[in-house]
Amino acid sequence: MLTGPTTTVAPLSHARTWLMRRRDSQASLDDLIAACAQRMADDAEVAATAARLSDRDPDSWVEEWIATAGSAWATAVRAEANGQSSAACDAYRHASTYYAAALDRVFHCSEPERQPAIWQRQRFCFERALALGPDRSERISIPYGAWSALERSAFE
Repeated sequence: MLTGPTTTVAPLSHARTWLMRRRDSQASLDDLIAACAQRMADDAEVAATAARLSDRDPDSWVEEWIATAGSAWATAVRAEANGQSSAACDAYRHASTYYAAALDRVFHCSEPERQPAIWQRQRFCFERALALGPDRSERISIPYGAWSALERSAFE
């Protein structure tokens, strides 16, 4: 069992079991489990969120990952306000990953119009993690057609 700050949750194997019932989601949860090894997500948070998912329900997927992302985002904001840049960086990085997980199913849920707002929050969290992290990065913009530019961060 994994123990979080206030709850005890099933191990990540439960998350895999849930996904076995939803083949098109298996890769998504496998990516989240792999993100734990890269410190892009927290294994207890991933396991707790997976335990709350309703089988074959994209609305559940989106809502639960947004809830987990929102909690990580709030932690990041508090840590940043208290001058704890390392903790804030970690929490923003986790929030970014969880918002990205929500985006993975947003077009299959009952409110696909939420995509831009979720994407903006995901991007904000990712950019704050970069700004607070130990690695230097630089924003670059690549012109793409007359209406847009692809923006990315380059790492040194």
